[in-house]
Amino acid sequence: MMKPCGMIAALVAALLVLTAAGCGASDGTTTSATSATTVPQTTATADEYDVYSALIQSAYIDATQPKQIVIQGTTVDPRLYSPRLATGAMKSSWPDLGDDILSDFKAKNQTSSALERTFTLSVPYTLISLQELASSFPPTAPGWDKFYAKYPGSQGRLALSRVGFNQAKDTAVLYTEYGRGATDGEGDVVLMKKTAGRWTVQGAGMIMQS
Repeated sequence: MMKPCGMIAALVAALLVLTAAGCGASDGTTTSATSATTVPQTTATADEYDVYSALIQSAYIDATQPKQIVIQGTTVDPRLYSPRLATGAMKSSWPDLGDDILSDFKAKNQTSSALERTFTLSVPYTLISLQELASSFPPTAPGWDKFYAKYPGSQGRLALSRVGFNQAKDTAVLYTEYGRGATDGEGDVVLMKKTAGRWTVQGAGMIMQS
């Protein structure tokens, strides 16, 4: 199986080729030191950022206490993973999910969207562009040492899909990818519920491991 270092390099290279060809993907938001250059037609909503923030705070900060979070500046491109596989895993893991939430997930994940600096987290975070990922993970050389030298105290690179909601907006699903090292990366589907105004993680299922 492809190692995350090589996997990230391959995914980034493919995205950059698609972007240059004008196929709809954008490198989106750059790091905090620079500004966004391309705004896609669809963007994540405030409700989605509430879900993102709750998930990251619970799953990626409370457990590991990193000094910073590094988030891919565009949502996971559907041409480089399978939304159909993700929705199938969601339905299998959580049979009570309605068609409304799965349809919303699939509709939003037709293309990649730029993310903005509207996360609410207890630690600093950086939105990393595809160009920066490409420079950190060249196809012919290991990249994790370079990555961690540039982002000390981080626990790897997190990529997020758009969020699907049910009609009541109290249940949410999404797909995440997290790479931490040369033999440590995974892709997961996540189920979240909103109770008393607060989003919490209800379940997660791994659908990819490297």
